Amino acid sequence: MNKRKIFYIAVFGGLGVLIVIFPFIGGRYLTRSLTSILMFAGLAASWNIITGKTGYFSFGHGVFFGLGAYAAALLMLKLHFPFILGLIGGGIVAALFAFLIGLPILRLKGHYFAIVTLGIVEVMHGIILNLESLTGGGVGLSLPLKQGTIKELSIFFYFTMLAITALAVLTSFLIDRSRFGHGLIAIREDETAAKVLGVNTTLYKILAYAISAVFCGFIGATYAYWITYIAPGDVFALQFSITIIVMCLIGGLGTLWGPIIGAFVFEILSEVFWSRFLTFHSASLGLLMILIIYLLPKGFMERIVSKRKISLKGFIKNLKQYSE
Repeated sequence: MNKRKIFYIAVFGGLGVLIVIFPFIGGRYLTRSLTSILMFAGLAASWNIITGKTGYFSFGHGVFFGLGAYAAALLMLKLHFPFILGLIGGGIVAALFAFLIGLPILRLKGHYFAIVTLGIVEVMHGIILNLESLTGGGVGLSLPLKQGTIKELSIFFYFTMLAITALAVLTSFLIDRSRFGHGLIAIREDETAAKVLGVNTTLYKILAYAISAVFCGFIGATYAYWITYIAPGDVFALQFSITIIVMCLIGGLGTLWGPIIGAFVFEILSEVFWSRFLTFHSASLGLLMILIIYLLPKGFMERIVSKRKISLKGFIKNLKQYSE
């Protein structure tokens, strides 16, 4: 075993231990912040399964998050299911919905697919908003509170988000090393050639879409129980879809650890900018994201793997040429 492998094992092992013990040694605010980071890391990792591996750019992955949240809430409120069954139900509902809509929309390509996925979020938002007798409409739903102290609740939701995110990353890892994963990559590189080689492209894309949706549904269900209140404008907000896209681009689209790195970088920078530039938070953070994506078009993972230097001088030179 060479020194580089030993170094990576030591770093990842140390980070793993720190992540496990963090809620016991960190304060409530930091634990809540890290829980939020893990939530977005899981969403980004799940989105990466369909987009990073097949090249089908989805702008509407937030719909599965919202469906998972509402499915869990309704199962717990109407049928009095415990949270674990609500969690499983949220994932199943999201996966079934992905399977059903995947049949027609995954026949589209490029910007047509992206626009349709964006529209699905708005359509589902409107449906949930108008089903007042079932979903509470614009008023939303209040979930039952979990029993326990504030510290116990923080630890519970922290480890629930951690488990879902870890499962999403493990699933992505297993897909990468399977025949199914090779088929998805073939679709991304050349779908027509993949068909000629015998890949059932329609089935592969739908399965990837459904697998991706499952984890979004799990996270949406956990979020609903964590926050204890959901409304259509919150869980079906385009903010979720756009945020996880940016996180994957920052970390490295199509890579295993890119979405996780992107989630940590984005959330930490967002927190810093909230505290330092309250008035121009969104604008300043957006400009920084553009700069990062321009300097690292393939994300931080490219920098880690290739050790390529980030050239700010080159960025300024290109910017001058563009302005001329």
